[in-house]
Amino acid sequence: MDTSLLKSRWIARCSGIPALGLEVLHVVQGSLGPDPGKVLVNELGLWALRFLLLCLAMTPLRLITGQTFWTTWRRAIGLWAFFWATLHLIAYAVLLLGLDLSRIGREIVHRPYLVLGALTWCLLLPLAVTSTRAWQKRLKQGWLKLHRLIYPAALLAVVHGSWVQKLSFAGFWPYMLATVILAAVRIVNQMQKK
Repeated sequence: MDTSLLKSRWIARCSGIPALGLEVLHVVQGSLGPDPGKVLVNELGLWALRFLLLCLAMTPLRLITGQTFWTTWRRAIGLWAFFWATLHLIAYAVLLLGLDLSRIGREIVHRPYLVLGALTWCLLLPLAVTSTRAWQKRLKQGWLKLHRLIYPAALLAVVHGSWVQKLSFAGFWPYMLATVILAAVRIVNQMQKK
């Protein structure tokens, strides 16, 4: 059996599913506080951000350790990031908007961070769709350029999250710091290759 398929299955069992189970447990126990919809939407968004940053960490880990196995997990982790981002979007539409899509215009006026969140999801969508080897072969060098969208997506996700949480950059500093460090490692690596 293909080792990348085995790793993808391992990641599916060990990373996303327990986190999803934890969120379901919070809902069942009623431990999400007085506004459970909002808490759940925020938690799903944080999981998306965490997986996005974990995905970004694979190349620096490869560079630091000299081990290539890190990058074989990148696709599965990236797909988990998209999965959580999609759950975040669906939960927002269902739990906070009540599927009343006519409210979106009013919501954007009062909550402009929604534009950043939607843009982040839109940047992740083509990455998820083109994550297969077949798309790599089809797009050739364009695939690498397309998948660099993960950097602006991560930056937008951090700004979106800090704005949603009303924590400003100071309160969301671990995520912002991680994004900057991971992007800097990649930029330095690209500059050294030239």
